[in-house]
Amino acid sequence: MKIFIDPSHGGRDLGKTVNGWYEKDITLAIGLKLRNILRNRFKLVQVLMSRTNDKTLTIAERASKANKWGANFVLSLHVDLWEKTKFFKSYRYRGRVSNTTFRAQSSIHRAIVIETGWADAGLLSLNHPLLRQTTMPAIITECPFVSQNCLNSIQQIANAHMVGLSYEFNLEDKSTILTRRG
Repeated sequence: MKIFIDPSHGGRDLGKTVNGWYEKDITLAIGLKLRNILRNRFKLVQVLMSRTNDKTLTIAERASKANKWGANFVLSLHVDLWEKTKFFKSYRYRGRVSNTTFRAQSSIHRAIVIETGWADAGLLSLNHPLLRQTTMPAIITECPFVSQNCLNSIQQIANAHMVGLSYEFNLEDKSTILTRRG
């Protein structure tokens, strides 16, 4: 399974900002944490990120990287930095999408809402260039972020995405393959 993680924004593109926090930094921290969890915990999972540092990339460059790599799934991470928002939403492309995209959005969305307890703002569609330009199932997740508890929020968001991805794609935990020979 090849999962492409896109921490949104980066470099000159700050994303949303509030109280000194930049969306680009938070999505990168979440993406790196999620990448490490997936690589360390699951068998037969490859993860590539659109960026692993504070780099400016166009959406076309991100989509091209996912397409050239041959990803099975694209996950673009976004956060809502409004201090009082506790709503989670996810997006798929507004045009024609595969059943796999619908199923993945639904499964990952549901897992994140259950894992976090956030209010559900819905399974939405959007005419976003990344969703339009990738050739495989792709979704955007938009998570609330509480800056007062930054490290816990980053870990919680990464873990919730991991649960959704592992459920949807039936990822095999490495610990289940360790057997004792007697």
